[in-house]
Amino acid sequence: MARDEDEEVEEKPEGGGSKKLMIIYAISLLCVAGGVAFYFKSSSSKETKHHAEAKSHEALPVIYGMDPFVVNIRDNADTRYMKLKVEFEVAAEGKEVKAELDPYMPQVKDAILMLLTSKTMDEVKDIAGKNRLKQEIMSSACRILPKGRVTKVFFTDFVIQ
Repeated sequence: MARDEDEEVEEKPEGGGSKKLMIIYAISLLCVAGGVAFYFKSSSSKETKHHAEAKSHEALPVIYGMDPFVVNIRDNADTRYMKLKVEFEVAAEGKEVKAELDPYMPQVKDAILMLLTSKTMDEVKDIAGKNRLKQEIMSSACRILPKGRVTKVFFTDFVIQ
């Protein structure tokens, strides 16, 4: 019986050692998993910060506005007036756009004025007509301005009376 007790005593330290070993493995596994999770979380937050910084440094569109045009347009026997304010989105960097485009503005305004006075009420009364007019203004401006400068045309005021 003494041997049975000694064997039991000897078995207990081995069993307790394996429990300690399991606990150490579990703790080390949790530490490794926590480290991996921290690494991925911190790298994704760095990417998010970098993406946010890059987005904040993106250039805002440069808009070049002109004075409104007021022209007569034909509508059968009646004379109507059209007031139109045109603005260009320009592909450019920095504030020098106005100084660069100003010398061309008399020619651009003349081309737009000639285009607008050739229109009739039926040509510009619906959305499709307005979009065609935008395209025609853009092509007229692109023929005069340096290549690739005008990227979009906006109507910020459009009234027919």
